[in-house]
Amino acid sequence: MLPRPVEIRDATLRGGRRALIEHWKRQRDEGVNHVMLHMKPLQRPFEDAIDELANHVLPEFAT
Repeated sequence: MLPRPVEIRDATLRGGRRALIEHWKRQRDEGVNHVMLHMKPLQRPFEDAIDELANHVLPEFAT
């Protein structure tokens, strides 16, 4: 399955976890040190989204 590309619209990011990881890695390479998340209402349970971030996205950036 191809990663869903990150869509940036009105300062909002949407996309799959692999695309988000790649986007944040590019930003890191460009000198970004911090990001802030504001979780909007989702089509799936909030707990599932947080678990996915914790288990699949954030470990990519552990230092």
